[in-house]
Amino acid sequence: MLDKKIIDYLKQEVISKKKNPIFLETGFGIGTGALQALECGFSKIISIEIDDDLVEKGKENFRKFIDDGSLILVKGDSSEKIQEYFNSTIDVTFLDAHGQFNFDSKKVISAPLEKELEFIQKNISGDQIIIIDDYSKIKNSFYFSDDNWKSKLSKKKLKNILSKFNRQKIEYPYYQKKSGLLVNSHLIIFNKEKTRKIKIDGLIYKLINQNFTMFKLYGLNLIEKRILMIIKFMLGDNFYKKIRNFVKSKFKTDV
Repeated sequence: MLDKKIIDYLKQEVISKKKNPIFLETGFGIGTGALQALECGFSKIISIEIDDDLVEKGKENFRKFIDDGSLILVKGDSSEKIQEYFNSTIDVTFLDAHGQFNFDSKKVISAPLEKELEFIQKNISGDQIIIIDDYSKIKNSFYFSDDNWKSKLSKKKLKNILSKFNRQKIEYPYYQKKSGLLVNSHLIIFNKEKTRKIKIDGLIYKLINQNFTMFKLYGLNLIEKRILMIIKFMLGDNFYKKIRNFVKSKFKTDV
């Protein structure tokens, strides 16, 4: 989901300047991003979704837009399908298909962002804008466990891919609606010469606040888990359970 300030930016830099602007997104989900793009003023939205149930629900709930051609809902792996749909006619690409969860194995079986970016980097042109969602959580993927999509992404590899984009990049921190905390961000990639830089009030403060909040919410929890693992290994399972229950009762953490 896009922050309001970014929507205003897209209206100014894309919607008002293009005749029939096209929005491509990976990760349709329940359709929040697609609806937002339609309301923003994009003439066509192409949305790629790997989950069968979400695709079927999307076809039911968005039948009007599918029938009039303003929404194309594509079933498939976004790391593959993006090679079919990303081309010079796309104005804005929103990358939000970060992982597919297998409920049988209880594991994340794909994290397509790296492949998506590798293809886009080789084919991007003109004034095309790329927006990566959940960037703060991606760059802090070491906070998250193996069953989380964020742990499937390599910060080093991602940094290397992004360095190949000869374009302006800016991280835009934003508040989560539910928590009201600065624990997430978009990374925006755009043309250095022709696209004006998005203005963010208090950018440095927000980035510092965001990183501190990430550490407080996820880093401390990770440290607690690692300490308990060491206790379990050195002192045995019974003592570990006593310590774990004590920590949970005192600090109400998920360990």
